[in-house]
Amino acid sequence: MQKVNYKLINTKELLDSFKAYAQNVDLESGDIRLNSDHVYKFGDVLLDDNNLSIIDISIDECDVFYLVDEKRNLILTYDQHNDAPKAIGCYPGILPLKLNTLSAIGVDRDTLYIADFVSINGADNARMIALSKRDFQIRWVVCKDHDGKPLHKILDIECDNKGNICLLESETGKILSISKENVDYPAPHSLYSPDPGTSKPKDLTVDTEGNLYVLYEKKLHIFYANTGEKEIPIRPEDLSPSGIVVDACKQVFIGEMGQDDGSDNEISLKTIHKLSGELFTALWSYRGASRKLISDSKGNLYVLNDKGNKLTSLIRQKVNLQDKEGAFSGYYISKPIDSQTPDTRWHRLVLEGEFENGTQLEFLYYVSNDNVVDIKTLSPDQWRKRISETSSVQGNEKRDALFLADSQGQYLWFKIILSGTETRSPVVRKITVFFPRVSYLDHLPAIYREDLLSKGLLERFLSIFESIFFDIDHTIEHIGRYFDAYGTPPEFLSWLGSWLAFAVEENWPEDKKRLFISKAVFLYKKRGTREGLEESIFLLTGKKPFIVEVFKSKDRCQHVAAEDCNEQQGQEKIIFFPPEEAVVKACLDEKTLKRSDKDGALEEAHQEIPLIDILYGTERFGFCVILEDSDMDPVTISRVRRIIEEQKPAHTCYGLKVLQPWFYLDMHTYLGINTKLNKPEFLLGVTSVIGRDTVLHDEEQAGQVGRHARMGIDSTMSW
Repeated sequence: MQKVNYKLINTKELLDSFKAYAQNVDLESGDIRLNSDHVYKFGDVLLDDNNLSIIDISIDECDVFYLVDEKRNLILTYDQHNDAPKAIGCYPGILPLKLNTLSAIGVDRDTLYIADFVSINGADNARMIALSKRDFQIRWVVCKDHDGKPLHKILDIECDNKGNICLLESETGKILSISKENVDYPAPHSLYSPDPGTSKPKDLTVDTEGNLYVLYEKKLHIFYANTGEKEIPIRPEDLSPSGIVVDACKQVFIGEMGQDDGSDNEISLKTIHKLSGELFTALWSYRGASRKLISDSKGNLYVLNDKGNKLTSLIRQKVNLQDKEGAFSGYYISKPIDSQTPDTRWHRLVLEGEFENGTQLEFLYYVSNDNVVDIKTLSPDQWRKRISETSSVQGNEKRDALFLADSQGQYLWFKIILSGTETRSPVVRKITVFFPRVSYLDHLPAIYREDLLSKGLLERFLSIFESIFFDIDHTIEHIGRYFDAYGTPPEFLSWLGSWLAFAVEENWPEDKKRLFISKAVFLYKKRGTREGLEESIFLLTGKKPFIVEVFKSKDRCQHVAAEDCNEQQGQEKIIFFPPEEAVVKACLDEKTLKRSDKDGALEEAHQEIPLIDILYGTERFGFCVILEDSDMDPVTISRVRRIIEEQKPAHTCYGLKVLQPWFYLDMHTYLGINTKLNKPEFLLGVTSVIGRDTVLHDEEQAGQVGRHARMGIDSTMSW
């Protein structure tokens, strides 16, 4: 029987190398699918209250809004999944200090930043107050700029991912920055000072990389975090910008200001604009003038209208793009596949991927003995179709078809046409073309091939069984991959492990399963030994443990070493046993208390116990496994216990100890191993116990109303 060859295309590199032409398809994921983009669709009206007059808004990582209400001069918090907005404070609306006229607000992971101002002799003296999000206590207050002059009215506050707080002054247009690293004595420094005569800024925002965007009446000024800056004019020129935001994908959006005079026509002409290149294009999913724009961590937009009484959400969604004719369709045309033999009869094609309901897939091909063909100019009649729109009966994962019997030629081109909807697209992950043509009909008597009509029918009928048996034969031919720990499919790992007497837990990470199976024979040879247990724990955790055998610990000359595999030098870490002279006085239990000779009363009795017995136990056939990683999670610790219980000899007992990164007298403290000087965290019930290894520490950096405040220690007098 003639050998069947095949050409497989299943990676991004192969798809790119075989691509001749493509339209409206995406190959970046290593497959063929329709091009897509993210759009913003109208979501919900979250707030609509005429009693509100919001002038600034911010959102934290939990999607909780912080609002500045100009009418009542209050800071409000609002969770869109819960109830209505409510005033913040230890008591609603009551904060540790009296607020002047509010102007801006910002928020980061643990701090709320509020800007207010007061007019004195026609000049605005402003300040920025940092409050703890947890209890709204004051952290610090800033009221002077980098030159020691009073701050002007702050228009906006933005926080970046690096812990910097950026301020935008309304009158001067200056941009100031405060680093959270200097929270005790925060000092602003200047990022940008505009030239005299420059128009007043409209808004400020910052992206995930720390780049600053300042919006003016006629331009957008971008300050890049590394170096350089850029100005983009506002186009079209009749656009009056108001509010700017950069979403999670660094797409820039600006709002449009306007006066609401009750005319529906005027409101409907104003919208949100997206920066495309250096031109702003309308985003008509929202209609109306806006005052402020913000974005959450998921990329959704929130628009505050020009009156400040309505907050609307725009949901970010991924949609497929339309082609030039307005249909959700695209195609991929390949370069020629060379069979190396003229007049090759092409046999079979298989497409694998995801073909959802509501999507369609077509496969067309062209063969020739001449590889110099302008494939793009071929007429539709010259392309021959083998997979049509009705192929959905084959399921959602595979498309299988035979080439026509008269398809002969050394070179084959194919064209895949994808059709979907706005949210659905067929996905082709693997393309396999088989050649030359080999049919089960060739093995039957010649009488079955005499009649051309019946020959074609019988050949197509036998191709059903041929496809089934070919897949089985292909699997048998490559059966060796199922015995390779790194080549077998994930679902066969447990089966392969059972062959090697290694029970693989289903909840283990796949890479750990493959690693243990590849080392199973090596570990089995050392099963039940200290070296084998060390190697198994190292494969799981990445660090070798210290294993103390009790019968060896009695020898004062002994020590335990573990190779530090994280260092290139292969340096060993060693723990030494305490000497036998090291003892600890322990109180006996009630059953062994001594009687006083004088009055017969019970009195405490003490016994000196060797420290080595307390640390490692007294069982002669026992051992203690010591893990150095104090941050090891409970799941990993339970896996270590399971490994120990499986591999230890039946007559032995063991103890497992995870070293803590601080000192304990007469306990597991080893020089150079866990003797680092640091401050333990207070995480009750997780890593610390009050009274033994916890230092109570005040996290606040300034005086706290209603709490302890020590002058000169944790309180700073500020205006």
